Amino acid sequence: MRLAGKVAFVTGGGRGIGRATALEMAREGARVFVADLPAVANSNPIEKTSFVTLSGDITRPNEVDSMIETALSSAGRLDILVNNAGVFLSETFGEVSHEDWAALMRVNLEAVFFVSQRAAKPMKDGGGGAIVNLASTSAFVSSAGQSVYEISKGGVAMMTRSLAVELAPFGIRVNAVAPGLVKTDMTLSLFGSEEKMAARVEEKVPLKRPAVPEDIARAVVFLASEDAAYVVGQTLVVDGGWLLP
Repeated sequence: MRLAGKVAFVTGGGRGIGRATALEMAREGARVFVADLPAVANSNPIEKTSFVTLSGDITRPNEVDSMIETALSSAGRLDILVNNAGVFLSETFGEVSHEDWAALMRVNLEAVFFVSQRAAKPMKDGGGGAIVNLASTSAFVSSAGQSVYEISKGGVAMMTRSLAVELAPFGIRVNAVAPGLVKTDMTLSLFGSEEKMAARVEEKVPLKRPAVPEDIARAVVFLASEDAAYVVGQTLVVDGGWLLP
């Protein structure tokens, strides 16, 4: 029960890595507020007493304020923020529009910054906390047709370092997890079939299997817990060896 008595706020917590993280945090004793878009939050509610499912758009400051205020009013504190929500774009450099760029950056970069800014205030008042961002191995390697996504995740990795320097004096640790290839509905949709994904795993992953959301969730919980009390500003790669060859 490494998170006993803690209150966590998980963005994009309605499915995939976010949902697995919320469940893992609850198993470790946290009270969890799961934030996601209404269509996701309402269709995938987590029916547990340790959860509150919140509907809202993290790119809209007033909705972020409302969701965090709900958490504070209900639980009286906020100890952990997981910036998990993200979107993907596969488009060649020459075809990316201003609208494509802006839409992705609003979720993957801008919202991470401003949700962190809002959550840091009650953490400071409470004497500290932990922020864990979701970066990606795409922050470190490049593939054709993924430039905007890669730039956003590289920004998350750098933001993690920058915010860590600013917030560490207040007892707030900021770190990130960089997943490799994770078997989620979104990933399967990108590959088109499990067979194509399996072939890519066989080619690129020394561990010879994709991650499952729980693999990433456990790394997030570690960084959020006192087990990582002296870990600050780091991006922990969880990729089965993807970046090694």
